[in-house]
Amino acid sequence: MTGMDRERSVSRVAVGLSGGADSVALLLLLRERDGGGVAAIHVNHGIRGAEADEDERFCRDLCREKDIPLRVVRLDLGPDCSEDRARAARYEALRAVCAEEGIERLALAHHRDDQAETLLLRLIRGSGAGGLSAMAPETRWCGLTILRPLLDTSRAELRQWLLDRGQEWREDPSNADPRYLRNRVRAELLPLLESMNPGAADRLARTAATLREDEDALTAMAADRLHGSCGRRWLRAASVADAPPAVRSRALRMWWDRAHGSTLPEHTLSHEQTLDLRSLLAADPGACMNLPDGWRAVRGARYLHLAPPSLPGEDLSLPLINGQTLNSVAVSLAPWQGEETDGKRSAILPLGWADACALRAARSGDVITPEHSGRARPLREFLRDRGVEKPFRRWIPVLCRGSEVLMVPGLGRSEELARAAAPEDLLIRWTGPMPWTEERTGEEHHG
Repeated sequence: MTGMDRERSVSRVAVGLSGGADSVALLLLLRERDGGGVAAIHVNHGIRGAEADEDERFCRDLCREKDIPLRVVRLDLGPDCSEDRARAARYEALRAVCAEEGIERLALAHHRDDQAETLLLRLIRGSGAGGLSAMAPETRWCGLTILRPLLDTSRAELRQWLLDRGQEWREDPSNADPRYLRNRVRAELLPLLESMNPGAADRLARTAATLREDEDALTAMAADRLHGSCGRRWLRAASVADAPPAVRSRALRMWWDRAHGSTLPEHTLSHEQTLDLRSLLAADPGACMNLPDGWRAVRGARYLHLAPPSLPGEDLSLPLINGQTLNSVAVSLAPWQGEETDGKRSAILPLGWADACALRAARSGDVITPEHSGRARPLREFLRDRGVEKPFRRWIPVLCRGSEVLMVPGLGRSEELARAAAPEDLLIRWTGPMPWTEERTGEEHHG
């Protein structure tokens, strides 16, 4: 790899430079606009052999001549690599370099014709409104801001700009390979549409931009529905059940994306899966459905739940220390100074107990002696009697000594913690979302 000047690259814009006309034009345009504020990243996939090496050499020579910092990433994907796999590998390489170099913005050279092609491809494949809005001028992805500043500029205009300056570029022969659907759309379908209605590509790109505005508005409405109403594995059903179908679908997909955390296309919800998840809102408690990557969705009385194949931290036992967090619930410890406690979000911990206590998820065999009860009982009964939905019971955090539960955040403490406190004891407080504490209300309707 050719190393960038670390000081110069931080907070700059990096351009994904292939050596083709579009990326060369973008690099030089940004260079003229920002002066030294641009860097380049070239990914050699190792797919096209000597031709790819010539592309790399061209990019090195161009950046050396223009005094532009360059990083080159060499991959070995082999000649049989699919277009989708090559694209995914290229994006991951670009992301990794930006992370390593401290670059927060990545500019890509997609232009107006690419936008029109993308809309047509997604229309052919049956995309919804989100897909038909094609590419956004600016998006966030894996901590990066992705910029596409050329979406209003045509391929022909970019090439003419380079020709006027005597600037060469590299042509990728694979762009003419009819085995790729995008190439056929570019070489056959778009010219046909232009012959039928000149300016078709421009109007298609403008249609995508209009759909993008609609998509942004619907996505914002969906985000409002989720605000304060969901965690990574739970969603208050009533918060989205009465939303318009378009907003409901986006809210559910957004919730899934946050919970699953994958950016891979095969892990996103399909149209059919989104509709099935919508129907789960109106299902009876206990209804469930399968989701990508081995996950499941379960309908509770008040919530939708997402259940991964295994729960991170379900076998983890954390020491009880100030600031410890498990499943979004945090604990604080401080000397007790006579404050009142409610036994649900606060309690008194006797001096010397902290070292013997742990914070973990509920387990089979746990028991608790609830305050004022006088007898030990299985934790599962304690949770059931308080209306805690079954999916919560797999990961709800508890304070324990061995299999003896001393406190369930938001629900109650044991008799031992309710005893008279001494001045040297500790005050324990719990903060964070505790949806399992909500009383049964009118939200139990299924929408």
